[in-house]
Amino acid sequence: MVDLRLRMMTDSDQDTALVVWWRNQPDARTLFFNTDVVTPDTHRSFIATRQPHDLVYMIEVDGQPVGMCALTVDVKAREAEFGRIYIDPEQRGRGYARTAVQRTLWYGFEILRLNRIWIEAFDDNRPILALYESLGLTLIEGQSREVNGRRTVFYEISYETWRLLNADTSA
Repeated sequence: MVDLRLRMMTDSDQDTALVVWWRNQPDARTLFFNTDVVTPDTHRSFIATRQPHDLVYMIEVDGQPVGMCALTVDVKAREAEFGRIYIDPEQRGRGYARTAVQRTLWYGFEILRLNRIWIEAFDDNRPILALYESLGLTLIEGQSREVNGRRTVFYEISYETWRLLNADTSA
């Protein structure tokens, strides 16, 4: 059994080195909205200026970092945006992204008591959109925008839908 955990990202040398390496991979630069080169200084600045509602996680399996993701919470609206997910290329295909999304949804709905979690992704990123759809997120019709010359789409899941889909499971 794999022990996958989410822990808050820090400005430690280890987290910084991994994020810099991951974010500067050619495929990552096509997946993230911000395509700027990430340096140790820009990562540390991001962590230092992050707002308390911006929950940025390292995804760890058996104590080793394999990726990252984030949940940006709007406390007043009781909703959040999930995103910034990236799995190390050598760790893909093992279900880590699915488990990380499931655990983040569980945390958002069961611990933070959110009403809705939404996601924005490039419309040509079929693998991640298929993952979101398989977890019960639905396309928000008519909502999109252009980022870096590419179209994005929005998906969402409500607490009620999530509970119905997960009535017999736990994260």
